[in-house]
Amino acid sequence: MLEVAYVHQPRHLETIMLAAIELREDDFPDTRMLVRYRDKSTGMELDLFFPSLHVGVELDGYEPHGRNIYQAEEESYARRWFEVDRQKIRLFADSGIWVIPFAGSEVKRDANGCVSTILSVIAFRNNSGVDRKRIEQLEKDIAIYQERLNKVNTLVASFNGKVVGHEAR
Repeated sequence: MLEVAYVHQPRHLETIMLAAIELREDDFPDTRMLVRYRDKSTGMELDLFFPSLHVGVELDGYEPHGRNIYQAEEESYARRWFEVDRQKIRLFADSGIWVIPFAGSEVKRDANGCVSTILSVIAFRNNSGVDRKRIEQLEKDIAIYQERLNKVNTLVASFNGKVVGHEAR
């Protein structure tokens, strides 16, 4: 079951996503989702964060980030926000957290599609489509067969042209 914990009050885009996530709650693995999580070491915030899965979600609307970028005094603000946002994604990536960014227009137009993307990333991140135990067993089997092949090659080399029961001519 997906457990939702509110670190801070959700904003408009977060509320839309939470409603879409709630509709597909059964599709999520048993985990906890934090709303408006703030990393203590960096002070950076993620709109949605799945701590045990190391997956975060950023919901960026044009407001307040890009408002009035055509006005000279606001252009430097918009550029700075853009740089800080990219830095934030890199900082989280350096910590092993995958951040999925969505534009506010995407969330408003197709919140369910955004949830599908989140679920795909979580599945990929957790390698839920890959059976790790089966891969480990196959790797062990390969090592065993390689060892057997080495023994056979050693035996063949030791015969040095001799055939058992017959002399090579």
